[in-house]
Amino acid sequence: MTAQLLSLMLPKSVNLIGSRGGIPDLTGMDVAAGLANCPCEHAYIVLTAKYCYDVQSCKQLQKMLTEIARSRIQGLNHPEGEKQAALYIMTLLWIQHMGGYKCGTCKGAGERDSKICPTCQGSTWGQISDRKRAELLHVGKDMYRRKWRPVVYDMEMDLISWGQAGLAHLNRQMRDTV
Repeated sequence: MTAQLLSLMLPKSVNLIGSRGGIPDLTGMDVAAGLANCPCEHAYIVLTAKYCYDVQSCKQLQKMLTEIARSRIQGLNHPEGEKQAALYIMTLLWIQHMGGYKCGTCKGAGERDSKICPTCQGSTWGQISDRKRAELLHVGKDMYRRKWRPVVYDMEMDLISWGQAGLAHLNRQMRDTV
């Protein structure tokens, strides 16, 4: 499963700022250097796993997400057990934030009719539907909405806030070096 999840991280470099004729503005090495003294360990792990070739960070992120999921799902009684449910949640979050699904409106281009895509706002990533989320968690759609959606939503918000904290630190580091 790790190989499948790692294969979702396809880009060789990341255009966090924009692009000039196909030349990346920031590479994975730039991101790693900018995050060197990041005060938030979670932010460091999330961003190095997402934007760098750091397999160790990917493993740490998977372990961290699984542990957090296990602590938050106690008492929700997944049919396959807590440990398996935590792995399903980690996989769902990994797909959503690390690889994602391409936006169906713009087909992953980020724009439609020479305008920013209204669905993904130019991010190129689409949202995973509740039906697909329930499928990934191996529960029914109603059960997902009633019991599991709040847990998954809270963890998604954590991932987003860690990513934003890391990007803010990266922004400060890049501004200070210029």
